[in-house]
Amino acid sequence: MAELNVRTGPGTDYPLAGTIRQGETYDIVGRSADYAWWRICCLPDASLAWVTASLVQVSGDATDVEVVTVEPPPAPTFTPAPPTLTPTITPTATEAVGFDVEGIEEFPNWGNNWLKVGAQIKANNGAPLWGYRLMFVLEGRGQSWVSPQVSDSSWGYSRPIG
Repeated sequence: MAELNVRTGPGTDYPLAGTIRQGETYDIVGRSADYAWWRICCLPDASLAWVTASLVQVSGDATDVEVVTVEPPPAPTFTPAPPTLTPTITPTATEAVGFDVEGIEEFPNWGNNWLKVGAQIKANNGAPLWGYRLMFVLEGRGQSWVSPQVSDSSWGYSRPIG
């Protein structure tokens, strides 16, 4: 069975007063000036309510029903949204990692348009280091490359630099 919302005043800006069901009968005790809403009596709690005229069927002549003036609907309650927190990233100083270049394989000369690098990355105490990237800058050309992450302490890299 279909239900219809009824309001405390003539408009959807008014709070919900309850619901009525299709087939129920109520007395019309007032109307809005534009005939868009009917004031009906009485809900199960004996209160009056407003129903939109376009969704109900009126039996009988309702042209003489008096206009009921009501206070405007209550202003909506504004609830400010909580502020959006933006994390602050504070850089922390890290200890410079010293490394030695050892046992580098000599790459054959493939011409002037190739960058060829090989490195073994070790800590100051000689232990292999993993998880670093190396950055290469070709001075005078404004070009730079970042290596893939080094997965072990020995690493080789070549790239055309044309």
